[in-house]
Amino acid sequence: MMKFCSLSLLTFVGVFANICASSLHNVYQRSVNETETKETQDEFWKRGIILQIYPRSYYDYNGDGTGDIRGIIAKADYFVELGVEMVWLTPILQSPMKDFGYDISDFKEIDPIFGSMEDYENLLKELHDKGIKVIFDFVPNHTSDQHEWFQKKVVEEMDNVFRFWLDKGVDGFRVDALKHLVEVEDVYGADEPVAEDSEITDPTQYSYLNHTLTVNLPETFNITRGWYEILDSYDDRLMMTEVYDDDIREMMRYYGNESYPISDFTFNFLLITKLTNRSDVTGTNLKNLVDLWMDNMPSGRWPNWVLGNHDNKRVSSRFGVDLIDALNMFILLLPGTPTTYYGEEIGMVDTYISYEDTQDPAGCNNGPEHYTETSRDPVRTPMQWDESQNAGFSTSENTWIPVNENYPGLNVQVENSVEQSHLLVYKELAKLRLKKTFQFGELEFQTATDEVVAFVRSYEDSQTYLIVINTSPEEVTIDVSERKRCTSRKRNCNPW
Repeated sequence: MMKFCSLSLLTFVGVFANICASSLHNVYQRSVNETETKETQDEFWKRGIILQIYPRSYYDYNGDGTGDIRGIIAKADYFVELGVEMVWLTPILQSPMKDFGYDISDFKEIDPIFGSMEDYENLLKELHDKGIKVIFDFVPNHTSDQHEWFQKKVVEEMDNVFRFWLDKGVDGFRVDALKHLVEVEDVYGADEPVAEDSEITDPTQYSYLNHTLTVNLPETFNITRGWYEILDSYDDRLMMTEVYDDDIREMMRYYGNESYPISDFTFNFLLITKLTNRSDVTGTNLKNLVDLWMDNMPSGRWPNWVLGNHDNKRVSSRFGVDLIDALNMFILLLPGTPTTYYGEEIGMVDTYISYEDTQDPAGCNNGPEHYTETSRDPVRTPMQWDESQNAGFSTSENTWIPVNENYPGLNVQVENSVEQSHLLVYKELAKLRLKKTFQFGELEFQTATDEVVAFVRSYEDSQTYLIVINTSPEEVTIDVSERKRCTSRKRNCNPW
């Protein structure tokens, strides 16, 4: 009988490294094995893990209560220790901060809240010296009403913004809210049709209408292709697109295709939008969501997996702390690029923020009675580093947003000092993912039930791995059957 908890699951993977693959389930190899040459395998964004950082909440170097660029530099060794190869920064450009950086007033200046251009250049050098790439959030769809474009309408300047930061050494961009980029010229006063297939009956809700005049217009794809060509003219750069859409076919359009790519990949939000509570996390659902993405992804394109971000509840708050290791294992050992939101590696949870302390405009504008329904502040609290004041985030008496009160028992220092923790599991998974099998191997599902999902990763002459994840709160027994030349085994799988 084998215990399936934390590190023992990794041992299980190793013990059955030579297990054979069943022929009864989907095999995905078209984008992660057969089409990968040595040249394309060298692309950094196919090998590594992305860590999304909310700079305001990561580490406060100057003690003013707000995280900054020098704070990120101070934690560079942690990125290496964690095993990530890319750091994605939410906006740090000049802004009146009405939407905490997503309302940019100058696309070529660092906001003084975070530091200076010199700080940015030092960050780039420090991380590059450690083999870590830097990804910028790029917000082309909307700007601050204080931006000069509201007067000059110089659309071509967007191309110049890309080149400006590429020339300064940034390794890539995540392009925000892309599907809204272009609207028809006479959109004001025009009526969009009611969405016939929508279950929404309230005319004030966005999903009530079919937004044929304001989203996914042909010009958006032409502009995006132009940006991709700019990045492609530089060596080894990454372009990711953010598109939330109920229609997966619309999301896939932002990949382009093998002969006409318009991004390296579009963010995969299925594990966020389709898994909203604990009961949704079943082996069957996990497999089906992978199938949905892989079956719709254009041939020759690259998959990716996202569990959380700065706009959605943390994984531990949505599903329970006991599932954080299982879900981190799931996305880190699938083919494609995984993205981890800061703090998910230690199992951080959302915290209560009073209305008086609320900073998010989405919450403030909803009033004291309903602010908790829309505020994103609970998922943006400061990173929990240690047991000291403010979880080691800041020496300031007051931080820009309150620190979660659970930090004395949930922080990086504590999780590094015990025998088993979420952080230690994450590090082991990151090491395992360095193997070619997990970076470029085939994916074949073996079992998917309400309680368990099991899949095999294999690559050429390398070891083959079986990964088994129990998503239920109870111990379950699974039958790990192989082909004729292998011996059938049964093993017990404990809940995480």
